[in-house]
Amino acid sequence: MSLKYLGSRYTLRKSIQKLIDLDYLNIDATDDSRQRSLVPAARALSLFDAIGKSISHIVAA
Repeated sequence: MSLKYLGSRYTLRKSIQKLIDLDYLNIDATDDSRQRSLVPAARALSLFDAIGKSISHIVAA
């Protein structure tokens, strides 16, 4: 996917930094300094779990 669909590099970086600051994302260390893997933090995983449970209850009803 091209960055043009996500906005400018500045906008993307600012959005990612905001998610890191709010403890939704972590940067995973890699051997290659040019690559930085983003992984969901515990807060994001908890949110995903809550959303999944809500969807399951809606579908079951």
